[in-house]
Amino acid sequence: MKKVFLLMMVAVFSVATASAQYYLGGSLGFSNEKTKDGDVELSKTTEFAIAPEFGYNLTEKVDLGISFEFSSEKPGETGFDKTTGWNVSPYVRYNVIQFGQFSILAKAGILFGGKKETPVGEGPDVKTTTLGVNIVPVLKYTLSDKFDLLANLNFAKIDFNQTKVKDGETTTNFGLDVNSNNVANVGGVTIGFAFKF
Repeated sequence: MKKVFLLMMVAVFSVATASAQYYLGGSLGFSNEKTKDGDVELSKTTEFAIAPEFGYNLTEKVDLGISFEFSSEKPGETGFDKTTGWNVSPYVRYNVIQFGQFSILAKAGILFGGKKETPVGEGPDVKTTTLGVNIVPVLKYTLSDKFDLLANLNFAKIDFNQTKVKDGETTTNFGLDVNSNNVANVGGVTIGFAFKF
């Protein structure tokens, strides 16, 4: 009896994993900005960010995933010499509606992250941690069986987060943001890709 049960469990697991589809995506960014007056450099800002993402298509309608982000900035005009940040965000996405190769998804995620700001000159580093929850609509376009393009529509979202400075103040923020004036603003849309395997 135990052998039959074990064989049935192996068969169910094999069918579940055979139809499963994993995906990998993310973003990478670098920028360097200088301001000069003649030969005199007034300011210089360098930014770097990497954000890989990994997920699993649980069903045709539901995806489970996790994204990571690491960023570093050397600002030129603030009181800080360097800022580094990181965050981890597990999420679930639900396919609300599909028409052709386009889909509208609802993405709900939990964010946990931290930031360290190193001041210019003397003084201790300023360290903060952030914990938050957000819900955002996502537009997906299926290019092929292996590639999807995804756009987080950040102009419409529900956001709750709490940021705590080590040995300092705590800031709590709740936002319900639906801004029709930002629909055409590329700054309100994040476009990424996913490779399915």
